[in-house]
Amino acid sequence: MLVPRLANSIYSRIISGVDNALKNTGYNLLIAGTENNVQKEKELLESLQYRMVDAILVASSSTDASFFSEINKGIPIILIDRRIEQAKLDLVASNDREASFQIVNYIFQMGHRHVAIIKGVNDLSITKDRLSGYIDALNQNGIELNSQLQLDCDFTSESAYYAVQQLLSNTPRSEWPTAIYSTNTSMTEGAMGAVYNLGLSIPDDISIVSFGEMSLPSFFKPQVTCVSRKAEVIGETAGKIALRRIRQCINNEKYDVESLIVYSSIKYGDSVKNMNS
Repeated sequence: MLVPRLANSIYSRIISGVDNALKNTGYNLLIAGTENNVQKEKELLESLQYRMVDAILVASSSTDASFFSEINKGIPIILIDRRIEQAKLDLVASNDREASFQIVNYIFQMGHRHVAIIKGVNDLSITKDRLSGYIDALNQNGIELNSQLQLDCDFTSESAYYAVQQLLSNTPRSEWPTAIYSTNTSMTEGAMGAVYNLGLSIPDDISIVSFGEMSLPSFFKPQVTCVSRKAEVIGETAGKIALRRIRQCINNEKYDVESLIVYSSIKYGDSVKNMNS
């Protein structure tokens, strides 16, 4: 199984779900991190193919369907979390666009009008889908898209820290966003760090919401309003598909690939200021 970052809590939970699916089956789970590096991912895939693994589960950093074509001829590949256009591979993912719309629309319902988004790597499906949900919410509320409120990052906390610090340090306070939507948990950590290090308060000065739950103790304030993903379900579902594909390959059975969506929900905390009161 290949994931972008082993330290990311979402992927840790997905791995846990896969491991649960493999219990008492006789199969063992090998795990490696790609660090969102396409070349490293390619080398790891080739290594796994050489080792003649039975199936590969991958949250890919590639956007090229042909990337997997040669390997997929002999080994089932299941995409997790990240869709690749035109790739004829099984996929288990979240409803990212819909969930992004829901959480950003909630910010607008709380009276905010200037909402920034922290994006990940632009070419990836999760970045596109989460940005699309953000734009859907803008349109729903009659708010124009402002390119200066789109912060280009790379899914790391460091990139988000720098982007938010630059935005708030180089922009007149009257033009600050009143809320920030961070599209993954690592970037949320970085954004919060930047806000706090500038001597600001969440949510009194800047509200923050996150795509994905933060690993924060219950006594931590504020509790971050977030898109709550059923990561373990994603992993377990992908693991069960892998087992089924292995059996079908052993029996030389043909099969049609599946795309399964595991629906997220909004978990409300106290990180969004009510601007209506």
